[in-house]
Amino acid sequence: MKRVKIAVALGTQDGKPRNYRFGYGYLDKNFNYKVDKGEPKLYFEVSNFSTPYVFYDNPIGK
Repeated sequence: MKRVKIAVALGTQDGKPRNYRFGYGYLDKNFNYKVDKGEPKLYFEVSNFSTPYVFYDNPIGK
């Protein structure tokens, strides 16, 4: 995945930073560490919690 943008999420009501980061990037389907023609853009989140996780939207099949 190539990261294009990463940002801090802010609360809708209070404007305070949330405990995760979100961003946009490209799915590296063939794992060659570069964006090739036809590799789709995706959305992802990275946790700051004690149980770390990475969530991403699978753009294949859309």
